[in-house]
Amino acid sequence: MTGTARAESVQPTRYPLRPAVDGDVAPEQILRAVPGTEAAEPPTDGVAAAALAARLWRLDGTADLAAFHRAVAGHRISSPEPKARAVTGPDVTLLHHVETAGLWVPPVAARLAGLTPALAEGWLVLAAHWARPHLRQGDPRYLNAACKLLGGVWLRRTEASGPERESWDVPRLAGLLRLAARLVRDGSAQLAARLDRRSVSAAAAGAPDLGVPTVPTSASARIVVVARRGSGGARRFLGAAASAGLPVAAVCWYEATIPGTALDSGYAQAWYPPEPPDDPAPATAPPAATECDAVDFDELADVLRRHRADLVVLLGMPVVPMRVLANVRLGAINAHNGALPDYRGMDAVGWALLNNDPVVCTVHRVRSSADTGEIIASVPVAPEPAPTLRARVKAAQVALLLAAAAHVARHGELPDTTPQPAAGGTRYYRLHPHLKRLLDASLYAA
Repeated sequence: MTGTARAESVQPTRYPLRPAVDGDVAPEQILRAVPGTEAAEPPTDGVAAAALAARLWRLDGTADLAAFHRAVAGHRISSPEPKARAVTGPDVTLLHHVETAGLWVPPVAARLAGLTPALAEGWLVLAAHWARPHLRQGDPRYLNAACKLLGGVWLRRTEASGPERESWDVPRLAGLLRLAARLVRDGSAQLAARLDRRSVSAAAAGAPDLGVPTVPTSASARIVVVARRGSGGARRFLGAAASAGLPVAAVCWYEATIPGTALDSGYAQAWYPPEPPDDPAPATAPPAATECDAVDFDELADVLRRHRADLVVLLGMPVVPMRVLANVRLGAINAHNGALPDYRGMDAVGWALLNNDPVVCTVHRVRSSADTGEIIASVPVAPEPAPTLRARVKAAQVALLLAAAAHVARHGELPDTTPQPAAGGTRYYRLHPHLKRLLDASLYAA
């Protein structure tokens, strides 16, 4: 059975199609439903630059569609080249705009109400363009974005009714739908085949032994843990800290309302293989630690100032503004479930496996931009056995944080760090449910 066929068989279990919530669609569904002739492929070059200049991610009526179509028409129409070609600077910049414009926050149907048939044509041209670089060079970020654009257009088309529906059924739009759906289907098949050829890392499967010694009770560094209440990471870290004798001066539960993702959305959780249920026990602060709450960043800054924190350990937190950490002597540390600087951003484990790269956890200093701070340490985590991958990733993150915090407790300073390069690095975004289904159908989930 092929990877894409397996994806269809596992779909109802974890990531069913939820069009209105996620803007999700199977490309085969479009190819079966839309009659007519497939549109011609867009130019090999110039599409991203034209889309960037036209601001195709804007749904407020300011996207310059006429300029986009003129620019695309002015480039030579050619077939994809047989050799891999680097994704251009405009592609990278445009991808960031499209992914961070708030278009894909569930319920997607509410976000895309302003998508018109005219703008949808531009989206489909871009989806077709981005599905092709994936076929040429295997960067699944662009296939991921193509799935979002294609699914968004299909959602708006299926929701249209009355006189509006006629403008969504024009032959030009139907041809572009078929083109983009076919390219996404082919890109998905190529990705599934690559996952079937995956090579499992030889790294040890257990939690890393970082040799964290017991911290002397005379240690005087003031360490403050900041986490969302109910955080599994906080529970694991605080339990390990108590076992190691790490002095935790305070635990601050950050209670602010953070815009989240609907629990019935395929975007709600990062991808990991199917696993046994986690321990639901709540996190508790060590007996000697002060517990407090903060409902916003101003209150959090007051907590850190009041406790004269030497080091802040962040667990499951959103990006914390640097002004909040201004009075923390050594700043804050965070554990990321990806190799830095190569896997910044969301769903790092899923993206690494899609690329057949090792899963790596990294502890780093917190800076103003997510996942860009100096690297303190990193450790690989083997992808097998699959059912324990999430638990082993979380254990690695706790071990890395604990080792760094213990060093501060013993020596009063952070361990040596390695700056990340000012330029370069790769940022990843939320995995579309379609790619999560491919992962669920792969050997990585077996």
